[in-house]
Amino acid sequence: MRLARIDPEGLSVEIASRGCEGRPDIVFHVERRRGIATVAFARRRLQTCRGGPPGWVEVAFSRDELGLTPGEPVFLLNPLWTGPGR
Repeated sequence: MRLARIDPEGLSVEIASRGCEGRPDIVFHVERRRGIATVAFARRRLQTCRGGPPGWVEVAFSRDELGLTPGEPVFLLNPLWTGPGR
């Protein structure tokens, strides 16, 4: 993951993909402690396709889908890619 964006509507993350992965391939887990939601994203399975060249795809999740209330603080548990290509 190299990008995470949160706004009033939801949360978007950008994941590495060879063109055959997208929204249905990502799952999430949300926990709350002291009024702060922690969110973690993961792939459902290893990426095994041999589609196009490596790239990035942005996937979005609504606040409702994640179970987040409007304005609720969110802490992302996934590390972000800081290498070349951005």
